[in-house]
Amino acid sequence: MKKNLLWKILFHTDIFMLVFAFVFLWFTTTLLYDQLSDFQSLRKHTGVIRKSEFVITRTVNKPLFKDTTRKMRLFLNDDLNYYSITASDRLPEFDSLFWGDTVNLYTKHKWLRIFGFPENNIVHLERVSDGKVFLDYEKGQRSKKGLYLLTGIFTLVLFWFYIRRTWRRLYWD
Repeated sequence: MKKNLLWKILFHTDIFMLVFAFVFLWFTTTLLYDQLSDFQSLRKHTGVIRKSEFVITRTVNKPLFKDTTRKMRLFLNDDLNYYSITASDRLPEFDSLFWGDTVNLYTKHKWLRIFGFPENNIVHLERVSDGKVFLDYEKGQRSKKGLYLLTGIFTLVLFWFYIRRTWRRLYWD
């Protein structure tokens, strides 16, 4: 391949389509890995709730749309870090969770931060005394089931458009 031809392929306005295709490929890989992981691959933390608080992390105040994103932080007695749950509603199901309750909470591993997963985000939460599940991992997995398929199709479409435009530029210009 000639050097001028390589520069012609790489530095063109269509390169943005290739960059977006790789970004969506990263999204698809992340979602697929998350979908294929099971409950046994999560890290389990057991402890007594020392403190829980709600923190407003984002507020959208537009004329036709108002939204507030809240983060519930749980502090355990045995751990210096806090664990969080992010939601856009008040999280009323957590009102029966009190200080002094012993809970099992499950998070993803730290090395998954390269995929964009928060480090101390709770994906499954249950109380030890009565076994009540406040946040179900399997329910969350089912809600994301078709998302990786959608991003995968969009990735293939972007790659196809890029190859088609590059092919035409190489052989028809």
